[in-house]
Amino acid sequence: MAGHHSVKVALSDEGLGRLHEATERFGMTQMQLVGRLLDWFLSQDRWIQLIAIKQIEEDQTPGIVELLYREQCAKKQVTEAMDAPLWPTAREAALAEKATRSRRRAKKR
Repeated sequence: MAGHHSVKVALSDEGLGRLHEATERFGMTQMQLVGRLLDWFLSQDRWIQLIAIKQIEEDQTPGIVELLYREQCAKKQVTEAMDAPLWPTAREAALAEKATRSRRRAKKR
């Protein structure tokens, strides 16, 4: 049976409040929630860890995420997924924004 260990965590008042809200929402103790989050974090690829702790500039994140995605696709030999764009083209994004504005105007009428 695996042992359990405790660590001290320093949180701001705001962070502690948000932790309390999350534990209430999920019906878990603070130790359970923080333990699961740490287990998840430590099981992630190093790049995901660096993104999560904000050690990588925000403008570099999409490129790294795309590289990780392509690496996963290659490992799983999902070649058709590698051909699909991860983000919409500028034209697709503009069309989606136009459609959203049209729906909003229609709701106001």
